Amino acid sequence: MKNFPSKTIEEVALLTVASGATTGNVKVTPPAGFVTHIVAHFDTPPNTGFVQAYLKDAAGLEIAKLQPVSSLRSRSVKFEVDGKPVNIETNNRTFEFGVIATAAFSADFPIALVFIYKQENC
Repeated sequence: MKNFPSKTIEEVALLTVASGATTGNVKVTPPAGFVTHIVAHFDTPPNTGFVQAYLKDAAGLEIAKLQPVSSLRSRSVKFEVDGKPVNIETNNRTFEFGVIATAAFSADFPIALVFIYKQENC
């Protein structure tokens, strides 16, 4: 049997924090697999305050503690190693991705969180 190279797959959680709000969250159940990294894609937040983000599972386990949203941004390196390392098995768990700001957003703030993981010999 021939071994094929591993293939990177991803799942995307889309969140829009509404104008006038200071928080927003979305729940996502990514496909089963081992997530190596998460990366957030967004434009400059329409907010004069401090904008933070987090990722936790349904049991409250913090995968990415509350931190500046910029720490989850793409660093424009090789896709398989971009973003924040998390190294978690999804096991069909549901996760909550959230954004919290110290001031209200002056416009809608769309943000996409990408779960990056590998499945060997796909």
